[in-house]
Amino acid sequence: MVGRPSLSGEVLSLRQLYVDEGLSLRQVAERLGPPVTKRMVQRALERGGVRLRPPGPRRSSRSGCQRSFLERLYVDEGRNLDEIAAVAGVDVATVKARMRALAIPRRIGAWRRFGDRQPMTRGLLHELRIVRSLPARDIADALGYSEVQVWPGRFAATALTSALAVRAW
Repeated sequence: MVGRPSLSGEVLSLRQLYVDEGLSLRQVAERLGPPVTKRMVQRALERGGVRLRPPGPRRSSRSGCQRSFLERLYVDEGRNLDEIAAVAGVDVATVKARMRALAIPRRIGAWRRFGDRQPMTRGLLHELRIVRSLPARDIADALGYSEVQVWPGRFAATALTSALAVRAW
């Protein structure tokens, strides 16, 4: 019968790697190679009476996706999510999730920064569209965007229930 390999006979070597050398469960599994998994190492150590360390911080919090980092690149420098993910060495989904968790508002309309144009934010569009009652064409001309980027719902033949063009996460 073919099944999963057992690590029960290797608790001493696992203990040495995990406790003495200070490797993480994942690093121990990687050192032993496939088909050994992190979970298999964890179970073997628990059965062998080895006290496990508390888990370390999540990768996304160690990845450099902190508030100051994201605000500097996204808000101040106007970079897009792909560029930020490349700099941080993480997936775009991680950047999105961190921005959502940190309540950093996403730009709407323009997905890339073209030249020195001012990024469109909900606050800016609210000011121009609601407070000043400017038409989409004037806002687009003033900011250097197309009318479609300023008011995409109008051109997509969808009902625009709000004067703000809110892009879903």
